[in-house]
Amino acid sequence: MALLKYNESMTCGGTLITNRFVLTAAHCVKDQKLTSVVLGEHIRNSVKDCNRHKNRIVCSDPIEEFNIERVFVHENSKRQQHDIALIKLARAVVIKSHIKPICLPLTNELQEPESTKSLYVTGWGVTERGRESAELRESYIYKVPRSDCIAALNNTRGFDMTAIDSNIICAGDTRGDSCKGDSGGPLSYVTYIQGRQRFVQCGIVSYGYDSCYRGTPSVYTNVGKYIQWIAEKLVAT
Repeated sequence: MALLKYNESMTCGGTLITNRFVLTAAHCVKDQKLTSVVLGEHIRNSVKDCNRHKNRIVCSDPIEEFNIERVFVHENSKRQQHDIALIKLARAVVIKSHIKPICLPLTNELQEPESTKSLYVTGWGVTERGRESAELRESYIYKVPRSDCIAALNNTRGFDMTAIDSNIICAGDTRGDSCKGDSGGPLSYVTYIQGRQRFVQCGIVSYGYDSCYRGTPSVYTNVGKYIQWIAEKLVAT
């Protein structure tokens, strides 16, 4: 997980995908005063995260903050469409136990998670109590057919129904959901690649219903549809 920092009061997430690039939503960086990216964060505004385990205090390594060299926003990005961006960090990340890249869905098999597969949405966004979380939280949700997504979001003010196409993934559950402040963060699932368990990012938190936790599905940028775009930016100067 990456935590995006701004001059103003705003929260967005992202994911480390290489030792120099963070993947996020276009609306998190477009016309926003992004100042830096924090990696290794769990509890916001704490330099070191600690927990009690078996009568002793266990602490993670300190967070690391990175300046930004360049931001790539999808060329066709507009409200609720092509909501994807890449942040190039000013220096390389040293991979550690608490800072490591997530996997991307590079094959057709990885790009379309089964509807029965549990998906994870992760972020510091607004909780069911109506305020943003200081601690990184995770919800388990499921993929929703686009037809059901259109039916659920239809006639909702501010939603562009034409944007609900193969470039997005709809997902949700009555027990949890993404919300304001989770934007840019990952929708992921667990699978095995060459015999090793891995988290694969299939989506980016994009937008949803204003009143979260009502069982209405949210919309995620479908990462699998943008692999070529991501690859082109990774080698751009």
